[in-house]
Amino acid sequence: MRLADAPPQDAADGACITLTPALFGLDTRLVALFAPFCECVLLHETLIRDRGTSAPSRLLVAEIRADRFDATCAAVRKVCSMSEFTEKPTESDDVAAGTEWRARAGALSVSVYRLFGGSTSIHVMSPSGVALDAATDALRESPLASLAELVTETSHIEHVSCSRSACARPQWHLQASLREARRFEEIATRVLALGFEERHRTYWREQVVVRAVGKSRWMAAMPGIPSLTR
Repeated sequence: MRLADAPPQDAADGACITLTPALFGLDTRLVALFAPFCECVLLHETLIRDRGTSAPSRLLVAEIRADRFDATCAAVRKVCSMSEFTEKPTESDDVAAGTEWRARAGALSVSVYRLFGGSTSIHVMSPSGVALDAATDALRESPLASLAELVTETSHIEHVSCSRSACARPQWHLQASLREARRFEEIATRVLALGFEERHRTYWREQVVVRAVGKSRWMAAMPGIPSLTR
């Protein structure tokens, strides 16, 4: 499943994103969990790996500008039974309060948040059914594909993600950690050879930006990050 398969950019209603069946595949649990978010205003999908040592986990996030917290919690409880999941209060980035369900066996977790401003969001993290090379495949099929060879030769993918908001094009983001005592200078040299331009230790080519993140990590994103374009 490609991260950009859902939803289509030319959706008829520019105020909402329609969650398509392609996003959930044959997982009936996901269909039930996201039922209150069939039309949402923000969708974010991420494949997360632990320094490239294991298969990635898949994180799906949807947000809607409506207070559907109670309805969403009710939908989650039908999927996450008390006999198989623990339920407890949770918070996200100190700006939202909600409820979290964690599987007693396995690693499936679900969180529902009532956000300040009257919005509701759901976060579903699942490691099942995700291929070992899914993150690499997603990178190769993304607008960041020109960096795929560089990543596989020098780094471990920590996460690759695609997010969409209403009336906006998909935004892609990659974060990778350097391996084998490599330094970011090698990344910088390679991206310059790919036609990137250096601007204040940030490397640009059209709408793709590459830069270091601390001493052992680097990132790439498309479209360009607004705060860096000034």
